[in-house]
Amino acid sequence: MSSDKAVPTLHDLKSYDMLATSCVFLALSVITVVARIYVRGWMIRSFGWDDWLMMVTWALFAMTTSLLISISLSEIHPPGVADPDTVNGILTLVVCIFGLYILTTIIFKLSLAVFFLRVVNQRWQRQVIIGSVSLYTLFGTAWLFVAIFQCGNPGDYGKNEALGKCLPFQTVLRPLNYTHGVFNAVTDWIFAIIPIFVVRSAQMHKQQKITVCTILGLGVLGSICSLVRLAYVDVIGVELQDLLVSAPNFAIVSIIELGLGITAACLATLRPLFAFWFDKARTGISSSRSGRNTKTGPTAAYANSKGISGSYVTSGHDMGRKDDGVVTVTRELQVHINRPSDAGNTLEMHAMGPSPHHQHPRDTRRRSQSSEESLLEVV
Repeated sequence: MSSDKAVPTLHDLKSYDMLATSCVFLALSVITVVARIYVRGWMIRSFGWDDWLMMVTWALFAMTTSLLISISLSEIHPPGVADPDTVNGILTLVVCIFGLYILTTIIFKLSLAVFFLRVVNQRWQRQVIIGSVSLYTLFGTAWLFVAIFQCGNPGDYGKNEALGKCLPFQTVLRPLNYTHGVFNAVTDWIFAIIPIFVVRSAQMHKQQKITVCTILGLGVLGSICSLVRLAYVDVIGVELQDLLVSAPNFAIVSIIELGLGITAACLATLRPLFAFWFDKARTGISSSRSGRNTKTGPTAAYANSKGISGSYVTSGHDMGRKDDGVVTVTRELQVHINRPSDAGNTLEMHAMGPSPHHQHPRDTRRRSQSSEESLLEVV
């Protein structure tokens, strides 16, 4: 064994790559998670279990990236040759990061399952989602404990590995690594494929279908990363030095996988926010041309995104406050639509606290619990 391989330098561990990857995807996840909390918690007031689980997922992801950033900075400053204690410390952090990755993936899958169960209504689709997530959660939990304690005390991973006190790689760790990677990819593809059946038969505009499919496609990219990570399984099990050199690649791919998954899952909930921005821009242009003052707000824009168009005003009981033209609806919203073809006729639609005497037949159909409507409500 050559000396350069026996004692790898800290700069061999791709510190800059790990640092850049961690910072980029941590920033992306922060932006999209905060936007999701705003949309689901304030704009449409529909904060559910999938959102809570996503917050836990992001917290674990932030811990994972923070550890990687810490390792990267310690390897960059100062450069030099890693002594045995430093190597053992790095390996301990690697084990912790791997455990956090598995735990983050489990919580992330649970969040996706709750999210998609709000979208699909057919029995077989729900059974497939529940069954696949349940199997992955059980296997992932078992794999989590094996990965952390494969060499006994995680703090002595490097020492126990050198003394041969770890679980055998070829007969135990290698098969479990591959099984976890395949399970991970399969569940991602299930989450991506099943809603396609809903989108295909949904009464949606072509642009809406393209948007939904694009968001689902981002989630599939995460599953591709989980398959790419399998290429490093055999390498990390050869020698301790190979683990040190290959662990950064393993970590980078894992961060990309989780970062893309969290970002895509949060983007799927931001449709009301995008609708508000587009509606505000469109209303501003229209008002500047006509000289009229038209009130806009997140809730009104969200109503427009659901197919309600025209000039609208708001009224009702306990409406909340109206600041700078933004209406915060707390209990009831009445949307008045003035149609050019029906001069003098006004259609009232209660978005909250509906009254059957004021419902249009199309609005009644829109409120039926069909799969495509659920998809538009969530995405």
